[in-house]
Amino acid sequence: MPIGALVAVPELQNEGVARLEAERGREVVISFLATGAEMTQEERRVVRYCLLPGTRVRVRITGVAVAPGTEAAQVEATVAAKPPTRDTASGLLVYALTPAAGAEMLVREDAITKVHPPSD
Repeated sequence: MPIGALVAVPELQNEGVARLEAERGREVVISFLATGAEMTQEERRVVRYCLLPGTRVRVRITGVAVAPGTEAAQVEATVAAKPPTRDTASGLLVYALTPAAGAEMLVREDAITKVHPPSD
């Protein structure tokens, strides 16, 4: 799995989505998006996480004018009903997202900073 990929640990489903931060032999370092908690886990216990259409997310957008001292703009968006593609250089998934105000945009999964829980 590429560094920056969205992942999950089935035994820790209540922790939610995590990001793969590093690989150390047969172990990986992940950080949970919801809490920021970081942990080391056996690689075989971590699975790739794919977002479904309609999932609400927050993404970090670079190259946008923001307030001084701010790293990047944060945008709320929804995963569009298009299958993700793969970025050939990094191996990361690229999602089509629809922001609340604006046109559809393509975003690599390493720019996703939050995955909102589903609302019924």
